[in-house]
Amino acid sequence: MLKFLLPTFGVALGLEGGLLGPFTQESAPNNPTSADCDWKWFNQPLNHFSGVSNADNFVFKQRTCFYDKFWKTKPSAVLFYVGNESPLEIYVNNTGMMWNLAHELKAGIIFAEHRYEGLSVPSVLDNTENCMAYASSKQALADYALLIETLKFTSPYKEIYGDVPFIAFGGSYGGMLAGWIRTKYPHLIAGALAGSAPIFGVPMLNNRFFQTGKHSVNSAQQQLTESHRKKKKSFNSILDSSSMFISRSLTKAGGLSGSTCMLNFKAFWILLKYAMEQSDVVGLNEKIADSMRLCSVPASSAADYYLLSDFMQSAFFLLAEGNYPFPSAYITGAVGGNMNVKLPAWPMHHACKPMEEVSFPTGETGSMISLEENLQSGSTMQEPFDNAAPLVAPNYTLTFGDLQLNVVGENVNKVGGSLDGPSFLKLAKAAAEGVEVWYNFTGQEQCLNWKEPAPNSDTTVASGTSATDAQEALSQGEQNGQRQPSSLMRQSKMPRVSHLHTKGQTKRELYSGATMGRNVFLPALGARDDGASNDDPQPTSSRTCSYASSNVVPPAFSWGPTVCNDQMFLVNTDSMGYGRDAFFPPSGPASLQDMYGTLTMSPLNIISANSSTVLTSECAADSNAQKLFGLTDRADPYGQEMFDYYGPLKDTASKIIFSNGLLDPWSGGGIGLPGVDGFMVDDLGAETVYPDPEKYDPKKNPVEYTQQLFYPIDERIAKNAQDRELFAAIVSHGAHHLDLMYPCDDDPVDVKFVRREEVKWIKKWIADHNREHAEEQATGEDVIYDL
Repeated sequence: MLKFLLPTFGVALGLEGGLLGPFTQESAPNNPTSADCDWKWFNQPLNHFSGVSNADNFVFKQRTCFYDKFWKTKPSAVLFYVGNESPLEIYVNNTGMMWNLAHELKAGIIFAEHRYEGLSVPSVLDNTENCMAYASSKQALADYALLIETLKFTSPYKEIYGDVPFIAFGGSYGGMLAGWIRTKYPHLIAGALAGSAPIFGVPMLNNRFFQTGKHSVNSAQQQLTESHRKKKKSFNSILDSSSMFISRSLTKAGGLSGSTCMLNFKAFWILLKYAMEQSDVVGLNEKIADSMRLCSVPASSAADYYLLSDFMQSAFFLLAEGNYPFPSAYITGAVGGNMNVKLPAWPMHHACKPMEEVSFPTGETGSMISLEENLQSGSTMQEPFDNAAPLVAPNYTLTFGDLQLNVVGENVNKVGGSLDGPSFLKLAKAAAEGVEVWYNFTGQEQCLNWKEPAPNSDTTVASGTSATDAQEALSQGEQNGQRQPSSLMRQSKMPRVSHLHTKGQTKRELYSGATMGRNVFLPALGARDDGASNDDPQPTSSRTCSYASSNVVPPAFSWGPTVCNDQMFLVNTDSMGYGRDAFFPPSGPASLQDMYGTLTMSPLNIISANSSTVLTSECAADSNAQKLFGLTDRADPYGQEMFDYYGPLKDTASKIIFSNGLLDPWSGGGIGLPGVDGFMVDDLGAETVYPDPEKYDPKKNPVEYTQQLFYPIDERIAKNAQDRELFAAIVSHGAHHLDLMYPCDDDPVDVKFVRREEVKWIKKWIADHNREHAEEQATGEDVIYDL
């Protein structure tokens, strides 16, 4: 039994009661599920923004889950989940906060499925030109808005929902949608809880993106002290921020007793590179394969080292997402395709357990490994702060027994001594046992198949063509644990790799020498390509889609097309191994300029109407090859169109809570995390315990403690955030939108505090709506709402 150092004293703080019941993780057999839904189908136009068509193939049926058992005559409110990139069942079955709050408030519940996902699939996937052109966040939000308008303004629904406030909920991409639907449709949504929403991962949506160039400190900026400046990193530090948040689970910041796990993993990646490329130990690769239970023996080559290390390190992203204090099938279902098998409680701690317990023949575990960062010459704090400064490759001295290695960038060179084979193999065995927490969550794998690519998410459910048949097929597949695996997070982790690279290139090849950006000269202003792949050109007349199972798609089918059409590339997941995480070697770009060629930080260099060059996107190529045409060929790497459509938070948004867990990879793109200028990667590191336990005790100083977890977002992100009720909610020991999940007995105290604050403000927003509606009814005039 693992013992973790997390406070869970909710009873003493008066945090029990309604917030933890009646539905909890422990009451799972009796909790509401998708089986309790009243499933309803709503006709939605395929294109909300380009005229109206009555053609059958330009209307699709959107699936929704209604639950009305908590109210009798009329609901006090409607808690509305804006569906994202998985079939609706997974959100219905896991978003326990909505069920508990609706029960307490006697409110209604509606979950709405994202277009091109689950069973809400347009029939245009077959025999229609450019069928994928309508997959986007903008179209999805318009779906949700039209659904709410139908309920509020048309009979017979308006008698029930006409004057009822709607509160939006969403997690991950759904959290982005929840924030945006409140911003774009405030007349329909009274407030929003946006959980783990990586909006700041889109460069131009991040307020720090526009702080370009070098800035000196003058007399008017004395508040920017040397200490402040040392903390303030360039915008490019967002590139490896997700890997930093992953690594927090491997240290005291994530509830462990120290940082042994992180140190040992980082040392192992370096030692593995040395062992596979330089060691002269006879038969070492065979011994590595045996110790790590690999399905095949790696060759003594850089290529096999990168394949093996990439395979192992990819597990941590998924384990960190699902690092919940209870056993959960949320990530194994959404990503691994198996709803019947759960990750254990605190899976990252399970992954650490072998590394923390590994012992060496000398019995001197503490002195066997040391990793020291070498001081590097370069910029000093007397130089101006440069917001475009690139990430700096690591420079270490690693000692393992009497072996000493010098590490510069991805190069590992022996300084002296020799590799202790038996001790290294113990470390290798512990590392492999750690990643098996993900790769063998079923317990049925005989070996680690490190050379096989991640399961492909383009496999479809094999039966069913109608909505009813498809629903039965998906439901039956879930019950039997047969849903096809999806590589959602392996793909979404670096979406740019799939849209700006040559097929077959590895992550490290992409960033070795050549730049990823491709400048294409336009023949004339306004001219555009037909979107077909350069490798497989398709004439406009031949862009008719063909899809065998028309409206039956695999999980996460909507994600790739939506990312491509919106050009919603989240840069916070692009890099790792640059020194402030548990990984090696450095991979991914050191700067946006590395990623996009010669472009500077300023987006105006590529979006000006006078510009003669643009980047072209290749994310349509794979889709075109499958005869699913219509994805955009226009590259918008900084997110200029999203910036224009959704706008910054600075002037317009209100009544939104942006919650983020400090153990969640997606917090790398989160809004309002602790840090200089509200930029989360400044103050936080992989080993930074937050809040500081020496200053903030939840039992002795609950008010001050709460203020560290729930506060108005920085004024430089949104002016007058307190008055506009724009809040950041920080779940110190939270993985992916933990606050939205069913509570459990072992929840850390921080998530209990955060849920309490979230519920308090949601209740206020409902009361505000009701007061404004009552004033309107009393005066007979429209009230100018404080939006």
